[in-house]
Amino acid sequence: MLRAFLLLCFGALAHAACQGEADVLLILDSSGSIGKANYDLLAKFSADLTSNFTVAPDAIQFGTIIFSDSVQNIFNFNQFTNNSQVAQALLKIPYLSQSTHTAQALDYARTNSFTAAQGARPNAGKIAVVITDGNSQNAAETAAAAARLKQSGVTVIAVGVGSSISQTELKAIASGDSNVFNVNNYSVLDAIRAGLVTQACEAATTQAPTPTVLKECDRDADILLILDSSTSIGRPNYASLANFAADLTSNFKIGPSQIQFSALLFSNTVHNLFDFNRYHTNAEIQQALIHMPYLSGSTHTAAALDYARTNSFTAAHGSRTNVAKIAIVITDGNSQNHFETAQAAERLKNSGVKVIAVGVGGSISNNELLAIASTPADIFNVNDYSVLDDIKGELFVSACNDAVTLAATIPVETDEGTAHCEGEADILLILDSSTSIGRSNYGTLANFAAGLTRNFHIGPDAIQFGAVLFSDNIRNLFDLNHFHTNDEISQALIHMPYLTGSTHTSLALDYAHNTAFTTQHGARNNVGKIAIVITDGNSQNHAQTAQAAERLKNSGVKVIAVGVGNRISRAELLAIASDEKDIFNVNDYSVLNEIKNALVTSACEVATTTPAPTTTTTSTTTTTTRPTTTTSQIVVCESAADVLLILDSSGSIGKDNYALQANFSAELAKNFKIGPNNIQFSAIIFSTTVQELFDFQKYHTNSDIVQALLNMNYMSASTHTAEALNYARTHSFTPAAGSRPNVGKIAVVVTDGNSQDAAATATAATQLKQSGVKVIAIGVGSSISQAELQAIASTPADIFNVNDYKVLDDIRANLVNTACHSISVTQAPAA
Repeated sequence: MLRAFLLLCFGALAHAACQGEADVLLILDSSGSIGKANYDLLAKFSADLTSNFTVAPDAIQFGTIIFSDSVQNIFNFNQFTNNSQVAQALLKIPYLSQSTHTAQALDYARTNSFTAAQGARPNAGKIAVVITDGNSQNAAETAAAAARLKQSGVTVIAVGVGSSISQTELKAIASGDSNVFNVNNYSVLDAIRAGLVTQACEAATTQAPTPTVLKECDRDADILLILDSSTSIGRPNYASLANFAADLTSNFKIGPSQIQFSALLFSNTVHNLFDFNRYHTNAEIQQALIHMPYLSGSTHTAAALDYARTNSFTAAHGSRTNVAKIAIVITDGNSQNHFETAQAAERLKNSGVKVIAVGVGGSISNNELLAIASTPADIFNVNDYSVLDDIKGELFVSACNDAVTLAATIPVETDEGTAHCEGEADILLILDSSTSIGRSNYGTLANFAAGLTRNFHIGPDAIQFGAVLFSDNIRNLFDLNHFHTNDEISQALIHMPYLTGSTHTSLALDYAHNTAFTTQHGARNNVGKIAIVITDGNSQNHAQTAQAAERLKNSGVKVIAVGVGNRISRAELLAIASDEKDIFNVNDYSVLNEIKNALVTSACEVATTTPAPTTTTTSTTTTTTRPTTTTSQIVVCESAADVLLILDSSGSIGKDNYALQANFSAELAKNFKIGPNNIQFSAIIFSTTVQELFDFQKYHTNSDIVQALLNMNYMSASTHTAEALNYARTHSFTPAAGSRPNVGKIAVVVTDGNSQDAAATATAATQLKQSGVKVIAIGVGSSISQAELQAIASTPADIFNVNDYKVLDDIRANLVNTACHSISVTQAPAA
């Protein structure tokens, strides 16, 4: 409703202003790639943009920084109190030129701009708008800096100008795909102003949770300091490191029932400084750290990480079995072997240890820090050892919050009377990972999910669990057949990443239907299927969510809906759940455990009493647009429609996979009744150019179409998806190519790579859909962007994903059902 209202207000760039209360920071690229003329356009756009907000001390405040090699603060949030002052300052911003150090700007925003000293308010929403036309100097550092900024409670909107900017980098910067905008050049920036204002104002009226600032940490955890003691540091810096480590421990409450610290040093060898159970006071720990010996030598980080796993975090060294485990690695140089370090870090993290990585100076590779740390948000950077204290507060908060959120890592003994399920079923957890939850609550959700799974007997012949996360996008956490023990599942859930973004529940439900509950992802044919959806907010589109839920339930999946808090509507939970008795409500995440037994009981009913639905083998002969099913389980779609296959023929596929795509296309065509009064097929292939294989009027039998598809040539070259979509609209779906005016029109796009121009592809797809064509998108492999598939497809329900071309046939039945159902609801535009 808010979005619709804002679009009405701003769709024609009316001057109705956003009335929320928020601190909005403009982060403007001032690098040499822009040029002075374009920079002036950027300044004017920024000034015009602010006119759509009510600027006042109790409404919207603007701050601005510009960046190139360095960051320059233009004005603080509390410097100007009306629109004209802000606009005048923006029109006069200086041009820095030089290169694009985006990470520095994002870190400056977090550590300087969004602070009380620069006018940021503690209870106002926080929004950063980044506008840039070039890739940053270091994509990994930029992603890490963006993660830290978002974790601090700031909603980040990213605007990319021109074709040089990486879409991957924009997505890493932004708080979800809905906060990414693209324009072709600076002269058309105004075309996105309405959408940009809408997103910013929506964020302003939905304040991000304020991060918790902790004075003292009294949680239970074992924290290991892994300290670089190599020659590259030097003795003066080593003394700074020792003092910093000692100061850091002073904020934790030490004791055998609270925080325990251990420390080890590394260079050529690993030196155990003290075990977890050695010291029981802050003073003892600080003294040991201040007097730690300097080893010198080279940087064998992998050895230290392996020692942590095989020695430090064991009972013999004082580590406890029922507390969170955290390792803080501080280093200033790349390891002797990056690959070994990455493997050792992975082993340590897989053992249940949360790893925080601190890089000092410019010699350490951010890629190595990313390999070491548990998530990008667990990476900290400082320029040198003298300023380590600048990150002490953040590092402390991060470690202490981890002590809270990891508390359920260890199995909890099942109490007498606790529900326990011994049945056989595939259970999928569909977990909300949107911004509205907040990091602290997300940790509670992770703990609850991990604890919930321990009430089920896990195994390939018992209960299988899968999990997906959702916000703007879907993240498959693990497949149904990936883990075979409770411990493995719990560890994966405890360490699940926090996506942030908005609440696209329908995407998750369709992913469950089209992907998660398939044999390719470990689902079994003869067991009950259950989806447990946990969410705290209404979805972005209630109608789409209801439709997606219906498709999932109609496929034989029991859906249980858990609503947290008072923002989620009862109507939406009713639409999602299989039955009213499958709805659970709690006031907040802290009391989720109150419904655990009832939730286990509800799920276990299916596991013990409901066999999995088997494919129907009845056959009907009614001539409708619905699919009929023969005894050989081949769906046959009747009625009238023009179906166009748009097949990727680019170099990334390879000849072997291309043959598999040809076979799949041929088999797909067999599921439709072909004829001038029924289904007509056409096919085009594309790479750098578009080639028509055959138009709609060329073939009138299945066998002719099958032969043409099996013999299609391989073009190779790059992926120009936009050209194919435009060709479909301007050539294929025309009377000259045999397309009929009064029948449904469907395009099926199969591709394995991102297009050469995402913005052009999105525009071409929109034009095709607006012409009355239903577009179904199939993504093959992991290289394809889900955002691009969403831009291509008519709805999220029209997106299908497979891991590779060999398993395309796994989605054929669902694909035919989707296409055939579309025929009954898709009307061609009136002539």
